[in-house]
Amino acid sequence: MDYAIVGCDYAARHPEVGARIRAYYETRDDIHLLPCCRRDLSALRPGDTVTAGCTLCDLMLAERVPFVRLRSIYRLLLEDEGFAWPDHAGREMALQDCWRVRHDVLLQDDIRACLARMNVRWHELPERRKGTTFCGTWLNNPPAPDCVELAPRTFAELEEHRELLSPKEQEARMRAWCDQYPTDEVAVYCNGCERGVALGGKRPVQVLELLFPPPATA
Repeated sequence: MDYAIVGCDYAARHPEVGARIRAYYETRDDIHLLPCCRRDLSALRPGDTVTAGCTLCDLMLAERVPFVRLRSIYRLLLEDEGFAWPDHAGREMALQDCWRVRHDVLLQDDIRACLARMNVRWHELPERRKGTTFCGTWLNNPPAPDCVELAPRTFAELEEHRELLSPKEQEARMRAWCDQYPTDEVAVYCNGCERGVALGGKRPVQVLELLFPPPATA
């Protein structure tokens, strides 16, 4: 069976976009919604497919239900012949890849394919794809206890990369990082990256925001 997760963190930060994503899933008779990657997943069986648009969901699901096939919402949309692609008329922004999924070549390709379908002009950074080291301040803070409890192996492996910093140090690091962006708007596809870019003084734009704009601007 096919399942999908909107992403509770993303939906909390962008409730209107989250509602539009949910509405899209609900138009698909072949997809069943799951509430959260940190909730009960006992309904899932080997061979099932779970679609998500959150890099944390990807990490959590990979450990919690390793027997399912994970698919990004970007891949799902690219394969949906009926999806109405918004036209952003050459809107220009830098593209920030995410360290959490630095080895996911398909995801990186699909993000760029979606931007191209939406007529977004993006600037590649010198440090990109598998070479990126950016995930905002995600590794500069303690991990969420429920994530550690539910995906202990994943978060144990992350500890060697963690560098705890004070809020003031985090802001200074993010501002230094954001100096490289050639545009004020920065396309991101990770909640941690979004927070980091905002802290650094630039305007993060989630690719999901571009894909599911308000109806009046679609």
